[in-house]
Amino acid sequence: MGVNINLDGKIAIVTGAAGGIGLAVVALLIEAGAKIIAEDKSENVYKLESQYPGNVYATQGEVAERSTARRAVDLATEKFGGVDILVNNAGRSFPKAFLEIRDEDWDNIMADNVKGMFVHASEAVPSMIARGGGTIVNTDSISGLVGIANLVTYCTSKGAVSLFTKSLAVELAPKNIRVNAVAPGVIETPILDSLTPDGRDVLRNEGAKEPIGRAGQPEEIANVILFLSSSLSSFMTGAIVVADGGYTAK
Repeated sequence: MGVNINLDGKIAIVTGAAGGIGLAVVALLIEAGAKIIAEDKSENVYKLESQYPGNVYATQGEVAERSTARRAVDLATEKFGGVDILVNNAGRSFPKAFLEIRDEDWDNIMADNVKGMFVHASEAVPSMIARGGGTIVNTDSISGLVGIANLVTYCTSKGAVSLFTKSLAVELAPKNIRVNAVAPGVIETPILDSLTPDGRDVLRNEGAKEPIGRAGQPEEIANVILFLSSSLSSFMTGAIVVADGGYTAK
């Protein structure tokens, strides 16, 4: 007998929803029955409203700005009645040699990858408490678990995400709110496209070096996020679920 994940009646906010892992998460959560507030800094996020009419409402803004987070929660409350699931997915990479990193590079990565999760969680949690509980899933990275050359800012930010996840899980457990994270390895997404013209090829080549022999696909990470968003993971909180093709097993 197959396992059916049912999110009927659940309301989710997904950040970084316009592409890559976030776009795959929206599709899976909709398939499971959830209603979605899709957030992204790209105006492409509004295409999801026509793709999933009545099931998705979109909002655009910078993830680290509290006004963006508040707008997403307000929209979820207005359209659907509140927030049950928060998928803190938005973030970006920043490959650069340590001695070339500028102050603004550091500040921008910490804002996008860490502060964004903080402001969205702090805006969403009161609604979850009012609804009797909820689930937060953060997109972490293996870069938060191991050191990687030329990724000092990114690794540091994702290390912060790992401890943010664990600390928040301990604090919110009495409120019936679970907090977990998925730590992907090399995933074939557009994340490097803005930094290098051969970004997708770079990811494929790096993925081929791992034990599983390939880069992962966004849908494979979205499957983990769906699991962590559902009651199937009801005894899990503070977990960092690694999905990396065997990278950290070596």
